[in-house]
Amino acid sequence: MNRIGRVEPVDGAEHRIAAGWAPPSLIVIVLLGAMVGCHDGRTFCTDWYLNRVSRPFDTTEPRVDAMAPRSSGGAAIPGASERSGTQSPDGPSSGLARLPDGFPGAAAPPLALPPREGNTPSEAWLSAFDGLYPALPTPPETGQPETGQPEGERLSLATLQAMAMEHSPRILQVAGEVESARGSMIQAGLYPNPWIGYQSDTVNTANTRGYHGIGISQDIVTMGKVALSRQAAGFDLQVAELALERTRFEVASDLRARYFELVVLAERRKLAHAMTGLCDRIYQAQVDLARGGETAPYEPMQLRVLSLQSRGELERIDQSSLGAWRRLAATIGVPELPMSDLSGRADDAIPLVDFDRLAARMLANHTDLRTAWNQVAKAEVLLRLAEVTPFPNLTVTTAIQRDYTFVPGTTSYNLQVGGDVPVFDRNQGNIVTARGNLYQAEQSVDRARNALLGDLAEAFSRYEANRRIARTYRNGALPDQVRVFRAIYDRYRTDPLELRFNDVVVAQQTLGSLLNQYLDLLGGQWNALVDLGRVAQADDLFSLGAVEEVEPIPEIEMPESDR
Repeated sequence: MNRIGRVEPVDGAEHRIAAGWAPPSLIVIVLLGAMVGCHDGRTFCTDWYLNRVSRPFDTTEPRVDAMAPRSSGGAAIPGASERSGTQSPDGPSSGLARLPDGFPGAAAPPLALPPREGNTPSEAWLSAFDGLYPALPTPPETGQPETGQPEGERLSLATLQAMAMEHSPRILQVAGEVESARGSMIQAGLYPNPWIGYQSDTVNTANTRGYHGIGISQDIVTMGKVALSRQAAGFDLQVAELALERTRFEVASDLRARYFELVVLAERRKLAHAMTGLCDRIYQAQVDLARGGETAPYEPMQLRVLSLQSRGELERIDQSSLGAWRRLAATIGVPELPMSDLSGRADDAIPLVDFDRLAARMLANHTDLRTAWNQVAKAEVLLRLAEVTPFPNLTVTTAIQRDYTFVPGTTSYNLQVGGDVPVFDRNQGNIVTARGNLYQAEQSVDRARNALLGDLAEAFSRYEANRRIARTYRNGALPDQVRVFRAIYDRYRTDPLELRFNDVVVAQQTLGSLLNQYLDLLGGQWNALVDLGRVAQADDLFSLGAVEEVEPIPEIEMPESDR
């Protein structure tokens, strides 16, 4: 006869099946197996016997009687015990439910309730059940501190931009640089001062007092060099003024980005607060069903987790809003500005931008291109200045003196006129340098144009993609999912035994996820529009194109049956 071999330990557990002689019935089974096509009797018999007498170490029979939901008639609901989630009496550390040491929440006690008998649960059962589901913490009602802002008054983007133009230290700093450039231009255009002083010659010659008088010297700048220097410095002043204009656009763009970030966060908070209320209602409805024995007691626990997560999302949004406001206040230059409501909405109408028209507008007025052209003009002037520099300036010196070498003496004068002779140094090296600088400046125009067009194309692609996808969500996906959610929830409220609560949870999470995706698209759309305004240097974002009206974000409302 065949002998049954040993089963080796699994995961360190010593499951061993004592070896023994197979019973006679096993021989009959082997023969029957061979008749029906079992080609390996030993394998068949071994598997059959192992399945019959062996018991895996990590498998325990769950207790389902205490947690089994019951119908209104008091009988257990078919299949409810399989999804009741009751753990082994050995606790959460036994069997497949064992969690790694140090795992957050691993020390939580198992879900366990006393046995429920009949339609009316005992006081002990109700007390234990209510202990599993204490009251949820109250979600915060507002995401910002009290500001003392008048009722109904909201800060607009235009108001904040005006404040930034007045207070931003970045703008004030560059304004100081403009004044410095203005001073440099004035200085470059000033003519050299004359020299005047006392002169004496041949003192004590023949025991006389010699010559005494005053001397005057003046450099005469030739070939219009002073005018050329002033003209070159004038271009530096224009570049500084363009830098100030550019800084104003940059500050305005940074402010717009912070503004729309806050606007989207405000809509996110509104959505998160609505989702919190929705989670709470569904959770409470599930608690009521579980208390009545119509669903498994573990099911509300999953919904409670969602409610707590929604409160965490509110906290995250509140802190993000506070941080965004502080960045906005710092951008304005008034960091102590109290947090206030804003007049904009994430679903405000957005301008429809035409790329070619905006590109033409940008190339005609952008400060980078105007700066590049000014640098070209300055380089041309400096080249001309380098070419005329070899022509010498004249130095004229004269002196008027009294001659005391004889009596009664007389008045005499001296005159000296001269300058450098450009024999060796004719400024050849500086002329070559000036020509190279002019060539670089000319190339910078094309480089600036190409860079601007590239930045505009990148921002426009993001703007157009977000705008089109947001329209798809707004006109299709969102209305469909809102209808689906309301229908599922309404059916669940009227027929909870036919529709699983997981379907409600999935529909709720899908709706929340879809709305958050829509807000991401709106946020990306506004950010891209801000970048378009930054690249095109638009004074007003809404002047970039005709305004496209946008449907408001749908409100998350409970079905009529739940109100």
